[in-house]
Amino acid sequence: MAHSNFTLWQHGEGEYTLFHVFGTLATKNTVLCFAEARRGGKDAGEAHDIVMRRSTDGGKSFAESVCLFGGGRCYVNPTPIYDAVTGRVLLFFAENFENTHTKLYLSQSEDLGAHWSAPRDLTHAITEKSDTRFHLPGPSHGIQLQKSPHTGRLLLQLWHRGEDVTRPREARGYCASLLYSDDHGESWVHVPPIGHALCANESALCETDEGVLWALRSHGTKHAFAKSADGGACWSECRALPLPPAFACQAGLVSLPNSQISGTTVLLSRISRPEKECRRDMEICISHDAGNSFPARFALPVGDAHPGYSDLCTLEDGKTLGLLHCHEGKVLFTRIPISEFA
Repeated sequence: MAHSNFTLWQHGEGEYTLFHVFGTLATKNTVLCFAEARRGGKDAGEAHDIVMRRSTDGGKSFAESVCLFGGGRCYVNPTPIYDAVTGRVLLFFAENFENTHTKLYLSQSEDLGAHWSAPRDLTHAITEKSDTRFHLPGPSHGIQLQKSPHTGRLLLQLWHRGEDVTRPREARGYCASLLYSDDHGESWVHVPPIGHALCANESALCETDEGVLWALRSHGTKHAFAKSADGGACWSECRALPLPPAFACQAGLVSLPNSQISGTTVLLSRISRPEKECRRDMEICISHDAGNSFPARFALPVGDAHPGYSDLCTLEDGKTLGLLHCHEGKVLFTRIPISEFA
């Protein structure tokens, strides 16, 4: 099976200057792709819409783009989770108020993204970070645990900032934390933050036979990781991922099902260039030992990948990986045979 690309959005099309901060999920031959559609290139202080494209044929084609939440407000960081027990899709996103404070929202779909509920304010669930008002979900996607004794638990990754962006990065109080739910999103428990020394912020999660792996963006050219053996309640110390230097913007992370290769195979998508100003040349890093080492890397076609963010999903056929990323001014959904990562 050859690779295939579907163009979801193009920077500069319509009223939008930039598509940024992506999330995707796939289930039952349905693929949902989410993005911030920015009317300008800034993180805050301008209108951002949450947009989505939906596929019902495993990512081979997609319906037209729809705006889920907009109205001139600055909505950011769409982060979906699929609950396989209820069949419900949960979509988290935030509203950014001039980079000073945020609100966290949750919308739900009972029909795999065809319709969405009015969002409810979930900011109150972040109890451990009462000393700061800036919290963002994800980005990329959260996960539902599949392994006992925490089967069915939902995990959502968050990042926080304690001080204004006008201060030096090291003084802003960056860190990352988690919310988890054991009742399908009705209530949430907040796990204390980690990664302060790394200025950790945007992050991604996956589950392997060894537990939960958490890959965190740090300041500089190294992603970090932590592991949990108890369903995400407690975490190991953060360590640098064993990879060559590359500018650490948001990476995609996914583990392959046990039927594919092994239960400890982890894939991480990232740009391969270390320069912040040169976000290009996407690659997928391959681990067969639950993220302890990444001896192989799969290169995508070279070229501009601005803004350099990506996300990954495995498709229902069990043979295909989906990559949501940018290449030469376009946002693409790329289908890649999983056999490429054996």
